[in-house]
Amino acid sequence: MDEPRIRGIDLFLGFLIGLGIGVGCFVMTLVLAMNIPGMGGWPFPVLNGAALMVAGYFAARNFNESGMARARGVVIALSLVFLLNGICGVSLARRW
Repeated sequence: MDEPRIRGIDLFLGFLIGLGIGVGCFVMTLVLAMNIPGMGGWPFPVLNGAALMVAGYFAARNFNESGMARARGVVIALSLVFLLNGICGVSLARRW
């Protein structure tokens, strides 16, 4: 079976797109968490994690033959951002 060739530039572009999506999720949840009165800092990592999971789901769902390298790059970037979000969530939990 012939596997499609993955081009490095497409993977890198997908990675950049994934970082952009991660920053967008960060800004969206930061604004949302700041507008929830009396909740402290704990909803931020939870909301950011939920937004990243939804974005990762849609990126993985679009994992088809034509844009396979870009979709892989997006999933890799979102996974790294999700990992950093978990680290920030643990550090916030220790403070509270």
